[in-house]
Amino acid sequence: MKEYAIYPFEEMRITQAHNEGNHLAHWYPFKDVADKPWDEACKDSGRSSFCPQNDYVIEEILGLGNNITNSVRIKTVNKVIIPYQDEPVYLELTFTHMEEEDLRKLYVGQILKKGSKPFREGKDGANAYHFHCTANIGKYYGFKKNGNGKWCYVYEKSLLPDEAFYIDSNVTTIYNARGYRFQEVPKQFLPARGWFTKGDSGENVDKINNWLAEHVKGQFFGDYTEACVKVFQKQNGLEEDGNIGPITLSKMEEQGFKE
Repeated sequence: MKEYAIYPFEEMRITQAHNEGNHLAHWYPFKDVADKPWDEACKDSGRSSFCPQNDYVIEEILGLGNNITNSVRIKTVNKVIIPYQDEPVYLELTFTHMEEEDLRKLYVGQILKKGSKPFREGKDGANAYHFHCTANIGKYYGFKKNGNGKWCYVYEKSLLPDEAFYIDSNVTTIYNARGYRFQEVPKQFLPARGWFTKGDSGENVDKINNWLAEHVKGQFFGDYTEACVKVFQKQNGLEEDGNIGPITLSKMEEQGFKE
């Protein structure tokens, strides 16, 4: 089943586009050492959280214990469909300005699950709380300084936010899209694939029960199923949380499970 890249904030309030203010200097005219950032201020009050709508893995954390602005670089666990192209691709994101108190809770290799809120907007190196964001695909060439004196996350292709993400209006309230033209995710792909937890019921839960243990009957995800899931996760080197997310489901499918 297709997985679409969904905008990862509960509110959209873009306060600076890629072609405004100091962001222009990130890519013009140095397109070989460039990214195309936008600023996301979310509620524009308090400290809102990054709220992924896909699973991501942390690839790099920058800024702790040095003078680099606090940043994190992440990548989708699965290939996703993006508006820029039809072929599924790994989407790479960067976020900057978070506070150290949040960054210190993160680690390279950590899975940021759909619906989690792993870190909040900050103002490290900035005057107000917000996220400085980039979206990218292809090979990563490093964190480099261009001829305008701007530090950029350099990939094969830097994407605009409406090239990288679809919008799920059930998740994101749009206050200011700053001229970007976002597409709504196709409705037939909104029901999340591979998200089952204790208390769920239905046909797929019954299939999971029967696959995990032939003598587990009925359409209820209960204590025994949760325990079986944890054993399966342990055997396969996965996080033992007892829930069936896309990573666990993918591993089950590798070993013969069919939805």
